[in-house]
Amino acid sequence: MKHIPFFFRQAFANMDRNRQRTLFVLFCIAVGVAAIVSLRTLGLMIGDSLTQNLQQDNRGDLSVTIPVEAVLGTGSYDSDLIQPGETMFNSPTFSQSGIERMREWADENGYEMTVASRQNDTSRIRLNKDNSQPESILAF
Repeated sequence: MKHIPFFFRQAFANMDRNRQRTLFVLFCIAVGVAAIVSLRTLGLMIGDSLTQNLQQDNRGDLSVTIPVEAVLGTGSYDSDLIQPGETMFNSPTFSQSGIERMREWADENGYEMTVASRQNDTSRIRLNKDNSQPESILAF
């Protein structure tokens, strides 16, 4: 412990004598840290792009979401179309009649409708009439 001041004095004296070498080492450390941070960021961005919903990112589809009033429990909305969540932590979903009314609208206007979900809650998964395709509502 009594030699620590000596070590610091010696280190600073060496850095003062070899300024170019010291600056080069500090520059190399900064470049290395920047490279690691940029590679980590690139990896996270690639991972996010592989797991996100491509249809939503391309904005090629029409998204129908539950109104904020229904999520907060305030305001007026058609309660026949929205099924409230079972608990405080479950957000509301579209009811079966709400899905059927959206399907009717899509058929009348010549659109193909697929209902998707971004949540992992399997209790909200609904099936087509022929049980061919799992579906639930895309809720943000």
